[in-house]
Amino acid sequence: MMIGNIFSSFQKDSSNDNPSETSNIDLDDSGNPGNLSGTAPLTASETDKPLPETESLPTEETVSTPENPAPVPATEETTEPIPETVTTDTAPSETEVLKQELADIKASLAALQESFDQKIKTDAKKNEQFDRLHDELQDYRNGTFEKNIDAIALEIIRLIDELGNDANFYKETAETDGTAKALYKKTDDLRQELLDILYRQSIEPYQDKSEELDSHRQTNVQTVITEEAEKHRKIAERVADGYEKNGRVIRKERVKVYRAVPSKNETNNQPDKDWKAS
Repeated sequence: MMIGNIFSSFQKDSSNDNPSETSNIDLDDSGNPGNLSGTAPLTASETDKPLPETESLPTEETVSTPENPAPVPATEETTEPIPETVTTDTAPSETEVLKQELADIKASLAALQESFDQKIKTDAKKNEQFDRLHDELQDYRNGTFEKNIDAIALEIIRLIDELGNDANFYKETAETDGTAKALYKKTDDLRQELLDILYRQSIEPYQDKSEELDSHRQTNVQTVITEEAEKHRKIAERVADGYEKNGRVIRKERVKVYRAVPSKNETNNQPDKDWKAS
């Protein structure tokens, strides 16, 4: 049936172009083309042969011409459903942002306060050290340090004097007594060590060369009565050395001084009532 339709349409197109040629084409009862004019009829054997396979031609519904273009079949738009996405509001709220900023400010203030307190402590310690150094400098200028050294030196000098007296006592019998000789050596060695300590502090013993009493460098520890007027206020005996440091007297030299009296009834060798140990 399809072939008949094709030939019918072909016959129609041919009859329109050349009507004389269409009269020669006969169609059988089933619509198949019959014997063409001017051609020999087909034999039975030829008709029994299978027709060659032909490519399928489009039907009238799909044939398109320039005058009558085939309609484009409407394509059904298939829209896939868009999956619903559940959106959660993860952005912090304005209140939370303000709370976080406030916490950051508090942390910064705490760190700043700690740093400030540490700085205050450091400055206080530095000020304390500065004040102590300033006080020490003032004491040094005012002679407080020297006075402390002098006080210690005076105690050492007193011990030297006592050792000197003991050494002189043992010296008198050292030539005949072996024990006294050994004690004399011990006390004299100790006395010399103490003198070395003072020497390292620039403190040295001295004996004034003057024959008369010099109240600035000597102290009268005992008055010796004499009838000789020319010996008045003369040095009778040197009891202990004086000590000085860089020309400054730490302890005056201790001496005994003559005092002349006209009467023979006065007692000799009386201690001076004005004497004070220094």
